[in-house]
Amino acid sequence: MLLTSEHRQRLVHLVAIHAGLRLGDREQIVAARALEQRLDQLRWVNVPSYLGLLAAPSAYLETPVGTIITYDSEWTALVTQLTIGESYFFRDQQQFRLLRTQLLPDRLRVAHQRSSQSPLRLWSAGCATGEEVYSLAMLWQELYGLNSIPKVQILGTDINPTFLAKARQGNYSSWSFRQTSPPIQPTYFQSAGHDHWQIRADLQQVTQFDRFNLATDPVLSLIH
Repeated sequence: MLLTSEHRQRLVHLVAIHAGLRLGDREQIVAARALEQRLDQLRWVNVPSYLGLLAAPSAYLETPVGTIITYDSEWTALVTQLTIGESYFFRDQQQFRLLRTQLLPDRLRVAHQRSSQSPLRLWSAGCATGEEVYSLAMLWQELYGLNSIPKVQILGTDINPTFLAKARQGNYSSWSFRQTSPPIQPTYFQSAGHDHWQIRADLQQVTQFDRFNLATDPVLSLIH
């Protein structure tokens, strides 16, 4: 089923509003393709009805055989195809240099001044498959150790549940280490065979991964 230009623009608008994703020309083609493929699977539904489902959180569609298709399920399916999971450990060197020399020491200093025993919480928004979260855990271990006072808790959030499932596993191929120094793998990972490495259990224990939509979910919902 082919989309008109009007349908495509409506889709781009909905993706921006409901998923917080700004689609460039290439991403718009991918989004249109994904929608066309889904509509081919749902031959009984027309384009306006389906776009109406994507626009209304309380909306649903019922198939001829009684299956219910919901707003949440369809957005999950679309977002899985539209989000990019390209990541690797210590990806942004300047960012991690700033964390190492300024941001983390400053946060720890403030916690000590307040004599706070509460965990110091770090948040990686849009964490994809988790490499940034575990990079933060490795950096903290290197600087202060996981038994530091206060302890650290690192939260990774993403809109894509497939990415989060991989992040929770903490298992990565050598491709995720392409910009790291050689000691990283034997120091913080265990070989899992077949060119894969498993993050150390103690590093995994200071992390948490939750689904979160930066465009629509309240930040206060992360405090628990």
